[in-house]
Amino acid sequence: MGNHISSELQKKHRPRRLPSQAALDAVTPAAAAATVRVIYPEGKMEEYKGESVKVEKVLERSSGCCLVSGEEMRVGEFPASLPDGEELRRGQLYFVLPSSAARQRLTLHELCWLAVTAHAAMQRQRLPMGMKEWRYDRR
Repeated sequence: MGNHISSELQKKHRPRRLPSQAALDAVTPAAAAATVRVIYPEGKMEEYKGESVKVEKVLERSSGCCLVSGEEMRVGEFPASLPDGEELRRGQLYFVLPSSAARQRLTLHELCWLAVTAHAAMQRQRLPMGMKEWRYDRR
């Protein structure tokens, strides 16, 4: 009887492969390095693979928004919007944010929310319940 319980526990607690690892295995480092990823406020992600892309191309369907490099975002700092004409770097992640966001310092909560939104978009999963879109609502 003791052996039966032990084997059942081992089955239940067997390490499982996480979905995110499976998704990561599907992307080669070379392909990821040649891709520009852009996350939109509603959680959608666009990828530009192997092509050069400029800020104005990304923002042509997003009036009232700015584009910010994920590498340049810091808690307590103003997000620096990229100027039109600037070419986006391959292998980098960018966020389309409301223009009003560039006039406010980023909070830890906002930066974490952007990370969750980007992760969900990269995993091709919907955002958790109640997390429909990114908002800069400071009441």
